[in-house]
Amino acid sequence: MILEIFAEEELKDSDTGSKERIIELFKNVEEKINEETNLQALRSKLDPPPNLPPYCNQIPRFTSLKKINPKYYLTGETSQKVFYQIDGKKSITQITEDLELKHVQVYNICKNLIKLGFVSLI
Repeated sequence: MILEIFAEEELKDSDTGSKERIIELFKNVEEKINEETNLQALRSKLDPPPNLPPYCNQIPRFTSLKKINPKYYLTGETSQKVFYQIDGKKSITQITEDLELKHVQVYNICKNLIKLGFVSLI
């Protein structure tokens, strides 16, 4: 009788232990998959496709610290959205991806902002 109880407890313990180990294994696999997915996403942001024009890597930044209301100078909604994305850190490619626009659109808006004296490209 005592041996049967002991044997049942051992079976229960080994079942739960193996279930916990399997769950832990699945969690580890999921973490690795997420890490690889995040790494691939980061690489795609850092390494623009090779067929993009060189201006896509340029970073627009403001030339003045004065607050400018873009509504006074920019008529288009898209131009204003690009204006608000400029932070001196994002490249033209990153702004393009954030706003889901074409590279040439963002570049042309930046050229207009350069002509107005608000922005420079680095």
